[in-house]
Amino acid sequence: MYNKINVIIAILMLCLVASCGHKKTNVKRQSEFIRPASMNYTHEDTARIMQLVDDYIAGFAQKDYDRTADMLYKVKNDSVFPLSDKEKAGYKKAMSMMPNYGCKLKSFILNSDKNNDVAFYVQMVPNGNLEQGIGVTSLSLNPVVKDGKWYLTIRDKHAEGVEDVYKQE
Repeated sequence: MYNKINVIIAILMLCLVASCGHKKTNVKRQSEFIRPASMNYTHEDTARIMQLVDDYIAGFAQKDYDRTADMLYKVKNDSVFPLSDKEKAGYKKAMSMMPNYGCKLKSFILNSDKNNDVAFYVQMVPNGNLEQGIGVTSLSLNPVVKDGKWYLTIRDKHAEGVEDVYKQE
């Protein structure tokens, strides 16, 4: 059974191929960046991920970095661990030094059990605009699943299981 994400990706791929005509190099290049998910996601998976992300963004918008640090995990040797006290302290220090005038979900891309990208905007200047992407920076989370449970990690191309889609081979 196809899930919604696979169907959307398939439609995008068909549109891409149809719109490119005979420009085969462009099709190959684009297909490197638009890949079908390597696992099937249920409605419960998507709902759980969205709940985690919504809670994280709400805490981040309120500058509750203690709360958001407690929501973060790391993957090591195919196991999921909460951040250490030292890692939490570093995270809280870094985030509290960053101007934060609001947050908004930017994009939601699910690829596999450990390689996902949920990006959100953080408004960095008082007169910025989250809707238009003015005066903002983008931060990314990587929801991962282990034994049927979803966890939030910081998106890091060097993290275990994360594939760098921009890497040239």
